[in-house]
Amino acid sequence: GHGLAALTGTAPLIWLAARRDRIVLPVWLYVFAAGIGSTGYSFRHLYTSLAERLALIASVRHDASVLTLSGPVYGTSSGSLVAWKVLVFAAGGAGLMGIFTVVRHTRDDEEQGRLELVGAAAIGRQAPLAASLAVAFGSSLMLIPLVAAVQVILGYPVGGSLALGVAVGLSGCVFAAVAAVCAQLTVSARTARGVAVGVLGVAFLLRAVGDSASGMSWLRWASPLGWAEQMQVYASPRWVVGVLFVVSTAAVAGCAALLAARRDLGAGLLPARAGR
Repeated sequence: GHGLAALTGTAPLIWLAARRDRIVLPVWLYVFAAGIGSTGYSFRHLYTSLAERLALIASVRHDASVLTLSGPVYGTSSGSLVAWKVLVFAAGGAGLMGIFTVVRHTRDDEEQGRLELVGAAAIGRQAPLAASLAVAFGSSLMLIPLVAAVQVILGYPVGGSLALGVAVGLSGCVFAAVAAVCAQLTVSARTARGVAVGVLGVAFLLRAVGDSASGMSWLRWASPLGWAEQMQVYASPRWVVGVLFVVSTAAVAGCAALLAARRDLGAGLLPARAGR
């Protein structure tokens, strides 16, 4: 019973968080749909022949700066070019959405004293964390059908479009879980956000080095953004890579729950530095 008691009141907190984010989250989702859709639309009309696409792919292959930014192209279809252009940035953007959502409804609320007010009611210890993750995971997972639908409407194949959505949406989930851990470690929301965004930056860096430095391609597997690329969404979707996202999200979120059970409200697990 103790485990369930810790989650008492999660549902109303999810509703409250969703209501507070009723403008922010739809804006995020719209930006993803518009950004990926506009790229999909322009590439459909820019690179119509295979020869044009092959020429672009050949030029990318040996350009270290382009590989650092976007990685290599997997496949030769227009869809492959769209994925090459948008995937890393969309996955990183979904990561930011997850980070900001989780920190806002955990550490931020704690710092402002909101969770103390809420905690005076019948709310379990783990409820705020569970609610924030539910909202962050929910909004990230909404990206899957959204991105897939936009691409299918533009005439891209269904399987690849779904894989693109999965790669973006699950990236959001992983970094939401990372933010949940950061929110347990630090006392201030600003630090929690900073650390989580730092982890996202390191993930980008690992993938960039893995894609551009010869002999370092194994580094792609050290980064969720690298996993997103390795799904090779429009070439031949590797669905099994999705398992990496799911397992790591569950493990990191579980870690956040264990940490949350070990600390006091308003406290962080890392010692706070004294101010000036």
